[in-house]
Amino acid sequence: MQERLIEAIIAGRAPHAILISGPEGSGRRELARTCAALYCLGEDQPERLTNCPNYYEIGENTVKVDDIRTLLSSAAMQGFNGGKRAFVFLNAQNMSTQIQNTLLKTLEEPHSETMLILTGNEFGLLPTIRSRCLIERIGASDTQTTARALMRDGLSESDAQFYASLSDGIVNRARAY
Repeated sequence: MQERLIEAIIAGRAPHAILISGPEGSGRRELARTCAALYCLGEDQPERLTNCPNYYEIGENTVKVDDIRTLLSSAAMQGFNGGKRAFVFLNAQNMSTQIQNTLLKTLEEPHSETMLILTGNEFGLLPTIRSRCLIERIGASDTQTTARALMRDGLSESDAQFYASLSDGIVNRARAY
């Protein structure tokens, strides 16, 4: 399904709101940044988002209602130099009910050149938020796929197999081990 989502963004048929749901370490943030880069920059280079004036990422620290209101009021405007804008909300399930309700208005009436991408556990979000997003569920890979990814990172086959099994097939968790 990730391929279809990426193809839709490339083809200009992207949904205005995406929820990327999956276990911790499954690549939610990486997929969100890839989608944002494709949407804002037209290329799969998420590292270029660092200095992009049309990209905003929030959620690493405690989010305040006033911060969200300010951010979302800017989401209603046209992007810098007429560009498309992407807003990524990391671990959206940690947002308070008040913040989620504030976000709801923007999800209901999005600016045509704005994409909202939420990551996290979908069941920690209000049903009204979930219903307005395309939900992309990602999960663990089989251990062989995870082991191959670890071997590409330079691990021996035996170590890669061990960490892939230990991580239940979640690549980022295996890398952390």
